[in-house]
Amino acid sequence: MRSVSLTRFSLLFSLLFGLALVQTDHAASAQSSRVFTIVYEFSGPGAERSIFSVQSDGTNWRELTDNGSEPAWSPDGSQIAFVRDENNTSYLYVMNADGSNERPVTQVPFLYYAPAWSPDGNQIAYAGRSGWRDDADVYILDLTTGIQRNLTDNVDIDDSDPAWSPDGSSIAITSNRFGTNAIYFLDPVTGNVLGQLQTATLPVARPHWSPDGLSIAFTGGGLPGGTFVFSQRIGSDTAVQLTNEGEARSFDWIDNETILYLPALVDIVEIRTATGLAVPSTVRFNFIPGSITSIDVFIPSPVEPTPTPPPTATPNPDIVFTQGSYRAVQRVGNPRVFIERALAAGLDPFDSDPVDGWTLVGRTNGAGDNGTLRAFTVIDAVPYAAIQHTSKGCIVVTPVSLAPRLRGQTRLVTIIEQGNGSRCQGDWALFPPG
Repeated sequence: MRSVSLTRFSLLFSLLFGLALVQTDHAASAQSSRVFTIVYEFSGPGAERSIFSVQSDGTNWRELTDNGSEPAWSPDGSQIAFVRDENNTSYLYVMNADGSNERPVTQVPFLYYAPAWSPDGNQIAYAGRSGWRDDADVYILDLTTGIQRNLTDNVDIDDSDPAWSPDGSSIAITSNRFGTNAIYFLDPVTGNVLGQLQTATLPVARPHWSPDGLSIAFTGGGLPGGTFVFSQRIGSDTAVQLTNEGEARSFDWIDNETILYLPALVDIVEIRTATGLAVPSTVRFNFIPGSITSIDVFIPSPVEPTPTPPPTATPNPDIVFTQGSYRAVQRVGNPRVFIERALAAGLDPFDSDPVDGWTLVGRTNGAGDNGTLRAFTVIDAVPYAAIQHTSKGCIVVTPVSLAPRLRGQTRLVTIIEQGNGSRCQGDWALFPPG
């Protein structure tokens, strides 16, 4: 379970702006092992609206702009879309996460609100209406081309609160197209209705997708005491009530089971689970004067540690000694020592049973003749191999015959010297056959 601590941020805010702080449970941040960033809108006493950001551990508090509202993180956390009011109208703006490089992305005066980024970061959906209309439509702005298109285009129907699904396949909206506010899912290309969230908590509004796209959090009205936050699994018709503190002002998901919640009557940031249980260790802070009116959470993807590959077991290579047209070989997993001769021209490879162009002229046969091949030499056209035996010391062997071994026949070697201790470790000259 995760919780949020804004203690240091709140203290700093109090010192700078004369704001009062009320806090309960000083261990608020102890449960949160993952730091995320909150961007929020703050309304001052003169109705001016600013945007701030702060990390969930209370660090890196900063004011991003002194004229903006309804901030929304880009999917990668590098930019923030927001609404700026100018001359009784508004424009849609984008700025960097640190508040730099503010720039308008719409040029036509309009009443913009509720911007929401597409998962790929290339488009922004928003609700908007012209000054002479009371109803709103949902629009999509292509940030590459600057083209805006009306996705709903319904007269006398209020469509608002767009929210992209995490996979980008649909946009959830609030609409009163059948009289009462309900949540619908639209095709982001055609605007066609793909479905409706079936819930008994009508009227509902402000859909928020869980990060895995399997649940929707939303506000529901029509209940005694105000408007509350609910959560409902996609495909289910049962909603879980998450809050019970009057008018819910703003909320956002922290993970697939937890939301960050902001009630309306007091400025309290709390975490609630998708089961409706409040997480203990909450931090409560009151801003006087002024209030927080909207929040949006950016949770960086966890950095997966680069797995360290297990050490690759390098098999001991075959032991091969080659001199002239002869070689001695001891292959991995086979204790026998093979003495081979390069395949002679004109020799039938089938009859000689060659291996990689070599034909067998002799091999050790029993456990008493096997050991570790340590050295090999050819003296007077006769090959000799030195084998370090576990009990017999150094064994020097040579083929009984140098004729190529025919298929199906066995050619043994003969031991011509043994008992030389560790002399197999040295140069061949230390133990010439005799």
